Amino acid sequence: MAGEWFRPVQEHEANQDPLRQFAITQSINMLEAVGVEFPDGAVPSATREKTEVTLDLVKMIMDKDFIGPAQVEKATNRVITQAELTRLLEPLSIEMLARGKELGAFLTLRTGKAGDGSPLTAKWMQQKLEPGLKEDGKGRILYDTDWYGKENFFTKETPGYDLALAFTTKNVIDGSTGLNYLEQTQLLADFFKEAVFRGQKLPDVYQQAIDEFESKMGKLQQLLKDGNKWQQAAMKLSKLAINQLARRNFPEGIYDLALYTQSTGTWLLSNRWDWLNSRTADGFLVHFGRSAAAGASVYRWRPDRSSSSLGVCASWIVSKI
Repeated sequence: MAGEWFRPVQEHEANQDPLRQFAITQSINMLEAVGVEFPDGAVPSATREKTEVTLDLVKMIMDKDFIGPAQVEKATNRVITQAELTRLLEPLSIEMLARGKELGAFLTLRTGKAGDGSPLTAKWMQQKLEPGLKEDGKGRILYDTDWYGKENFFTKETPGYDLALAFTTKNVIDGSTGLNYLEQTQLLADFFKEAVFRGQKLPDVYQQAIDEFESKMGKLQQLLKDGNKWQQAAMKLSKLAINQLARRNFPEGIYDLALYTQSTGTWLLSNRWDWLNSRTADGFLVHFGRSAAAGASVYRWRPDRSSSSLGVCASWIVSKI
């Protein structure tokens, strides 16, 4: 129990030099974020004010699991302004960072366009980012684009925003393999209620998305049972708000993979596949994974199918502009 080891912070300690107060505040916030309960009155109210999350603080807490402005500029030649960075960091809290680390997530500053204004499609990333990875001895982004080289999810689809700050689990979430797309969606809804926002009121946008999913689940189950309507089911499932919020689209997934590899030298999803919300022209749902120096593989699947290595990474955007 906390009372067995905790010495209450005294008012005079909390009000001493700013550096000391900052350190106390950080410690309290981070401990509370991972579930430590302090005795009533043990922490003066002065130390409970929201600590401003700065770029340096994010780097300190997330370490190599933060893809920030420097990495974005190196990859895309886009310079993130201080005003843009301030807007993106403003909603972020130490509690969010602690929860992200706890859930095995990395934090990415995503851009929807390059420095020259080009939209960040997966095709652009393959053409522009892959040469740099090869020069650094880190390999390729994509293994083989033959079957999808003319698909919209590769040539035209973009992240859908100018800038965003997003957490994504480094691996598929526990229990998500061996499930069909609908079952994975239920697992994602539970993951956000019980893990990402554990102990908190669900933000309205997530509550509304889960309510929508639950209201449509019966009809979606019927569509999946009818073997001739899987394309209709795939379209409806991919467009559900919860899948738009919690799953990445193809360019987001490739962006995260490329910049994380460029920054750390580590390939994500080396033995798993992440089922995305992007679709092929003929209605299949796209997944990618099995990443290595030879590049990530990309395949398509019906929503009523499942595989022992096909799961889903949880992704949640903290802020976007």
